[in-house]
Amino acid sequence: MNAPREEISLSLRRRLEEAQAAYQRATTEYRRLTSISAATEHPEDPGLVDGTFALRQAMRLHRHARLKYERALKEFTDFILSGKMPPGPQA
Repeated sequence: MNAPREEISLSLRRRLEEAQAAYQRATTEYRRLTSISAATEHPEDPGLVDGTFALRQAMRLHRHARLKYERALKEFTDFILSGKMPPGPQA
């Protein structure tokens, strides 16, 4: 493997590992909030409004992290298996 290919491979692997770690953190938080939400016995509880907001935000963050992880996995796999260059930098 030549140097530029190795550099791209390492960069994609780092991006994949970072995305996977973010996805795992988001999954943990989502599961934590889901279990708290499921344990709430009184839906009329005023604290539920904040809990609902937190759960919805956790759901959005979880979805975003999952999509970012899927994209990083696809880019890494495409590059390793077929040499397809990844698109430009993405947030």
